Amino acid sequence: MVKYWIAFIHYRQHKNYQADLQQANNAAPDFIFPYRNIDFDVFEWASKESDQWAPKYYLGLLLKDRNKISEAKDIFNSLKSVPDYAPFYAARANLFMSDIATVSVLASTVADLKKAISLDKNQWRSIKTLTELYNSRFEFSKGLETVEPFYKNHIGNYIMGMLYAKTLIHNKKYAQADELLATLNIIPFEGATSGHELYREAKLMQAIVSMKQKNYIRALTFINEAKLWPENLGAGKPYDEDIDIRLENWLSYLCYKNLDNKEATGEMLGAVVKFMPIRVNTISNFYAGNHLISLWAYAALNQVPNGMVWIKQQQRNYPDNKIIQWVVGSYQRKALQPISLQYEDATVRIIRELNSSGVK
Repeated sequence: MVKYWIAFIHYRQHKNYQADLQQANNAAPDFIFPYRNIDFDVFEWASKESDQWAPKYYLGLLLKDRNKISEAKDIFNSLKSVPDYAPFYAARANLFMSDIATVSVLASTVADLKKAISLDKNQWRSIKTLTELYNSRFEFSKGLETVEPFYKNHIGNYIMGMLYAKTLIHNKKYAQADELLATLNIIPFEGATSGHELYREAKLMQAIVSMKQKNYIRALTFINEAKLWPENLGAGKPYDEDIDIRLENWLSYLCYKNLDNKEATGEMLGAVVKFMPIRVNTISNFYAGNHLISLWAYAALNQVPNGMVWIKQQQRNYPDNKIIQWVVGSYQRKALQPISLQYEDATVRIIRELNSSGVK
């Protein structure tokens, strides 16, 4: 940055600036993020004075920082595949990520991410972005092909380990995800429950597999394990009253029902309808998808009117909750309804898997 400014000042003073400009262009671009308005003149000038890609790249970053997205896209596109610098392609992919509904933009974005990875195989952020892009498009096998080799060579990167576990779950490799999660050490931070949610999903999906095989005792083992809070996953166990295990209790109910344990089935149904969803200081103690479990439990207890009173109150309490809207629509139509991927969570996925399993 200093060399560019020196070159620009020398240009303004009608002095020789070529040596300084060349040094600026040849300097490593790592950790250079222009953001000052006064830098516009410098990089616009340097872009015209040189056929190097670097000043155009810096100008594009500056335009993006100033929210001049269209101009930034034009500059990044004008550089085509000239730069041999991985972050350039990662930055361009990020710049166009909101436009991937267009087939051509999607293809170029994927190509940019792959280019970034090829230039720097330790560039975990590009691998993470590409994996998440594949997963968001339900191309789970491609997501697994992308993240798996990297993580196996970088097992200390718990962020990629979590993504690997999530992608394994998407590919229905539940046991493998479970084994992986046992080896991760997630650094805890406030509100960090992602590791536990992956753990819970892996355990309950395995429970459903066992239930399909009519191995209800093994299923109950997975369900009870899902209620645990392993320390290595970066989240401490909340108070019992703040843990929503209605889905776990419903799965246990189904197991006990098939084992003809009437006392236990009654206990499980009672535990489901006893749970009270609350929100304190914007923090909810519930998974909204479990509201469907509550309605099923009320029906199993022959208390449908009570269930309808309860769900109407939940709708009043949380009128904008998309998952509760999904719950009501699914219950009324007696079939699970579509829901946008942005609202779907582990509980919704597990309920979908249970519904498709045919276990009753």
